[in-house]
Amino acid sequence: LKIDMLSHATSAPAQGVASVYLELMNLMEKYGKDDFEIALNRHSSKMDLYHIHSVNPSFYLMMKKNRTTICFVHFMPDTLEGSIRLPKFAFRIFKKYVISFYKKAKEIVVVNPSFKKELVEYGLDEKRITYIPNFVSHEDFYPVDEETRKKIRKEYKIPDNAFVVLGVGQVQTRKGILDFIRMSEENPDMYFVWAGGFSFKNSGAFTQRNFYDIERKYETREVGACAFGAVKSYMDYRAITNTSSRQYRFIRNYMEVDKTTGFLHDEDGFIGVALGSYYGVIGSRYYFTLDSGVTLPVVKIDEKDDRDTDASGCYHLYDSSVIEFVIDSDIANSYYGYYGNGLVLQGNFANYPLFRGNIVKVEEVLEEENPEHVSYGVYSEKDEGYSPFVYGSGY
Repeated sequence: LKIDMLSHATSAPAQGVASVYLELMNLMEKYGKDDFEIALNRHSSKMDLYHIHSVNPSFYLMMKKNRTTICFVHFMPDTLEGSIRLPKFAFRIFKKYVISFYKKAKEIVVVNPSFKKELVEYGLDEKRITYIPNFVSHEDFYPVDEETRKKIRKEYKIPDNAFVVLGVGQVQTRKGILDFIRMSEENPDMYFVWAGGFSFKNSGAFTQRNFYDIERKYETREVGACAFGAVKSYMDYRAITNTSSRQYRFIRNYMEVDKTTGFLHDEDGFIGVALGSYYGVIGSRYYFTLDSGVTLPVVKIDEKDDRDTDASGCYHLYDSSVIEFVIDSDIANSYYGYYGNGLVLQGNFANYPLFRGNIVKVEEVLEEENPEHVSYGVYSEKDEGYSPFVYGSGY
């Protein structure tokens, strides 16, 4: 039996979906290697079974009627309240997308028995839903001996005879952290210990979620938006082959490929784009604000040919795009998914909710640092780039 394990859960460390997925992989490799041929994210049409653990768009496209697909439900849309940070309209869209994802799978496995009733209420056939609780390895989780117990208590300055209340999970409201704190205040004679942090803390310069709360580290000046179109096209950075060009050298010297999304970004998290001659020279940085409230921090790493743009060098004549992302299309294909025309997001990143919207404001980023700069510390998307599609419930 050929099984394709479809998951990007491990792109956000120390969270429940990744833990369950890795335990399952270990079990299958240990006990099923003689019966199963196991692949990871192969996206091949020749597999017998597709085992899905995260709700990425590319996996959604893999679920065709003639394929056997099993989707593990690690979370319900309502459990995401307070756990992922999106504008209300985007969150509503994402919740609908999640239910649509679950409905498309042939079979559903839930890790929480209460999910079964909720899925039925959303319109899924109860016969397609099976409850299989999460499991853990006894090699990793086991009672420690008395000597080790005392050593741990000493390390955390907890008396040997103290009554300890232990909470385990991500630091999120829905995990009961506020109740836990309130209980500790009401019971000062007990020791309250919470084991767990937050998997999606800000862990790198590049994170898509920062587009909602841009860290304005540098001073800016507003420049005129030469066009307001919503289309956001893309090109592959490997198409820039002239080794003596400023574009080529800039990319090699200052840009890094994000291993999850395929975007190129600099050390401050500005993503690489091609802009027309209207917008400065190679290396110029801008904030493009959309009518959705998202602000895109971009750095110009390629210039559109004046022959392909309007007279002012603003937008592309073919599709009216002002912004053209410069990406690794192989990685982006895997993350965002491609369509019948073989292009990432059908050739237009505006098909992805985060990048949807018209341009309403453009600011040039200056070299002077902003004295009122505030670091928001929003959640990260992966180990560098958390996405709601790989969100884990933290069991």
